[in-house]
Amino acid sequence: TESLLMKNVDDAIKCLRRFREAGIAVSIDDFGTGYSSLGYLRQFPIDALKIDRSFVKDLHRSDDDAAICAAIIAMARELKLRVIAEGVENEEQLSFLTRHRCDLAQGYFIGRPVPAEKLNELLAADVLSHPPELDDAPASRSSPGPGVASGTADRLLGTAG
Repeated sequence: TESLLMKNVDDAIKCLRRFREAGIAVSIDDFGTGYSSLGYLRQFPIDALKIDRSFVKDLHRSDDDAAICAAIIAMARELKLRVIAEGVENEEQLSFLTRHRCDLAQGYFIGRPVPAEKLNELLAADVLSHPPELDDAPASRSSPGPGVASGTADRLLGTAG
């Protein structure tokens, strides 16, 4: 999808603006990899950055990955963008992201993928808006945002704003 956007940047910007005008939030997925460039942060009308799981995976063991995640979060906050971390699989990752004021987290530590029919049950029961609390995690609510489409629940880390 990114390569399609890059073929005609002006048309892509117009399309993204129409999405936002319609109330649809726009995120740059897998930020830090592939086509995600710092120049896009100035060009494209976006609401959020999603930190690629490849940086989140070892952030609790790798100073470089931790520095990259912290820098992406800080930069996004300065640009008034929300930040979503992909691939959160353990408490250490969630703790780091919370300390650095990441807005949302997605991954198996937050919630496992579910079949479509189960998702309808969870939505009807409002489970995604009020998940059980994680041990030692900050009190929070999940947001049925981008993670719902991919089968995971997002976890609001209580840092928006």
